[in-house]
Parts: sequence; C-alpha cells; structure tokens
Amino acid sequence: MDVLKWFHEIARMPLREWKDTFPDHLPVGVYNAYVPDEMFHAAGLTPIYLFHQQKNRGNASTHLPSFVCWPGRSLADQAVAGDLDGLAGLAFAQTCDTVQALTDICRKVLCATPVYHIGVPANLNSPAGRRYLVAELNRLREQLDSPTDDALYRSLAVYDRTCDLMSRLYDRAWQLTPTDLYATLRAGHLSPKELFNQWLDSLLNALPDISAQRPRLILVGPHLSDPTVYQVIESAGASIVDDVLDIGHRYFARSEATEDDPVDALADRILTALPTPTKLHLERR
Repeated sequence: MDVLKWFHEIARMPLREWKDTFPDHLPVGVYNAYVPDEMFHAAGLTPIYLFHQQKNRGNASTHLPSFVCWPGRSLADQAVAGDLDGLAGLAFAQTCDTVQALTDICRKVLCATPVYHIGVPANLNSPAGRRYLVAELNRLREQLDSPTDDALYRSLAVYDRTCDLMSRLYDRAWQLTPTDLYATLRAGHLSPKELFNQWLDSLLNALPDISAQRPRLILVGPHLSDPTVYQVIESAGASIVDDVLDIGHRYFARSEATEDDPVDALADRILTALPTPTKLHLERR
C-alpha cells in the first residue's frame, strides 16, 4: 500500500530532513509520553518524538555517567552533535533524574532553543498531585503565549481522533506485518497529527479482511527506537496483536477530553493513562 510505503519512509527519515518534508510545521522535540503534546499543538507547534539512535559518537560522556540509560545518553549525544539545532523547542516531562539532567544539559548546549520542563507527580491518583499538574500545565500555557481555550479544544480533538484511529489499528494489528506495524507507530510520533490521521484512516479502510494463522504476540517494554525485534518476529512468521510500550498502545489508549476546562481535560488525560514504571496509580497497575 502506498500509505505503508510512506510510513516506512517517515520511520527511517533522519531528523535533519524533517523540516524539508513538512515545511509548514514548526517541530518541538518531546522526550517521553507524559509531555502534554496537545498544549504545544495548540500553540502552533508540531510535537515529534525524539527517538534514541543506535550510533554512539561519544558526546554524552562529557555530560552523563556511563550507567545512565541509552535513550538519555543518545539524546545528549544528538544535542552535542547539533542534530537538534533545527527544532523550535524541546520538551521534557519529569519521570526520573536523567530527564532532569537532560533538561539542564540541553539548556546549556542548545542556547538558542527553548527547553521546557513539565513537572508530573509520581502519584497519579493523588488529589494534591492533580492540583500540582494543573498548575504546571497552566505555567506551560503562559510560557507558550497562552493558547486560547478554543485552540486547546481543537488540539484535544485532533489527538482524540488519533487515539481513536490507533485503537482501531490495534484491533486489527495482526493484519499488518510486524515491520509495517512498527513503521505505522513510529510515523505516528514523527508526523503532524492532522496529516497522520488522514493517512491512517486511508490505511484502515484499505486493510484486507483476512484471517492470518500465525502465532500472535504482545510486546512489553519502553520504546520503539529499534526495529530489530519487529524484524525478528516477522522473520519467525509471527504477528504482533498488542503491546504495552510507553509510546505504543499505552500512549494511544488515553481517555477522551470530557472536562469543561481544557487544561483540566488535559490533566485528566495524563493522570488516567496507564502509568509507566516511573509513576504510581493505585487503581491502574
């Protein structure tokens, strides 16, 4: 399918080519699933996920100790190498000490690029934690020149549409090869959502209604940066039917906006998501 071919191209696209591919968009790089993408979208920016890379140029060693996770070290490596210079901003949401360190490192290395840090409570179902998150979202809103309620609601609707389409995709994930599924998921984090929604809708309408008799697997883990596991599963003749990945189904299974206030709606979306291992939610484990 032509859409799948395009998704593969986006999934392989170097970050330096992003602005040539989407010239009408201002990209803001985001590092984890707790960044409120909708707030940046409402401010006229296009959030894209900063995937870690396989290559190591050694740049991170001047800023981070060797025991830090590779996603964090890779981002520092990219920042020092100048790979992130074309971004209109970087956004981090608090999950661990590495994220806090990366915020400071990027502010030092990328002097001309705005770097945003959003505090997210560790206890996601604490009333005090919710008040704290709402305050952080309002602070971010001011930093982004206060996008209007209407703009926020429009952005929430765009992301609601993405989540709805991705839910439909996961219902039929086994109809895609593992590498096609990987390319689709990754393209979803690297494309402007309005365009991705159109492409994904076309893909879902074109998927054949088939019954594949292959072993069906569920993936559990953090990231989507390395396609190797998808290639191995495909070569073994198996299918992926679901995942519990930080920026996979976990990310796209967020609740729809129902609150009257858009900031409250965005807070609820973050707080009710299936928590990553860095967070606690006593009712969702």
